[in-house]
Amino acid sequence: EMEKYGIEIASVSSFIDEVNKIKYDLCGSNEELFFRGQKTDFWNVIPSIFRSNFLSIEHTLMQVPLFKAPYEFISINNDFEIMTKYQHYGMCTRLLDLTTNPLVALYFACEEYGDVCYKEIGDEENTKTQEANGVIFFNKKYSASTNDINIKVISSLSQIDLSNDNTLESILRKLTERQAISKELEDRWKSKEHYEEFINIIQNNYIVTPPYNNERLSRQCGMFLLAGCFNFVYTESISESSIEKGYKDLRDEFDRKFFHISGDNKKAVLEELDTYNINEANLFP
Repeated sequence: EMEKYGIEIASVSSFIDEVNKIKYDLCGSNEELFFRGQKTDFWNVIPSIFRSNFLSIEHTLMQVPLFKAPYEFISINNDFEIMTKYQHYGMCTRLLDLTTNPLVALYFACEEYGDVCYKEIGDEENTKTQEANGVIFFNKKYSASTNDINIKVISSLSQIDLSNDNTLESILRKLTERQAISKELEDRWKSKEHYEEFINIIQNNYIVTPPYNNERLSRQCGMFLLAGCFNFVYTESISESSIEKGYKDLRDEFDRKFFHISGDNKKAVLEELDTYNINEANLFP
């Protein structure tokens, strides 16, 4: 399956040609093209909070730096920006790093992972040990702003403990207390007629363009995929039904086609990228 949709990339110029074809199909659309490079072709596409058992303590993780380094967050005015700052410091969040610059994605896909053992296709007996193959996923979508209600709701939910008191009613109340939603929305969304609007928001994933408030984000042309993935557990009464944290591989958020870089070609491509100033020194100021 994987083989069929992989576009093999062996040089920067062949990659740019392929990206231009995708861009051409976008002509006249306001959708943004975004990319994600991964240095192995066997990793899941998941935000770090979905790894290990972090999801259950997400709300605690989200609070810690606020207490430990409050001065770092003085100028930050919303939950989403707090999350991007965490991501910047390498903490676990429900954000997946993306870029609008295809060459940056190519750089990440060509990073060294180390030797792995691949089975030869069509000949399962034979294996080959080599540097891991890299991949670049891409898609096009409308991006959301950090002030959109959907983004506010999910960012705020990530800071709320959903382990015990997690009925729809109490969660909407907490979102109002946290000023993520208005009292009017709280009342609307706990009703039988309109609760689905809320559920729909928290079960979606969003492409968000962050304010470029740090150098690295702007150099890497960074954007984020914000994962919703909350589950709605329905009981007799809507307002008493509960919300739980869910988990999902986000591969579905990308096009079925993807770019594939053989591990053997990574080094040469990185050297070529270096001539265009796409290198560690420039991407990680």
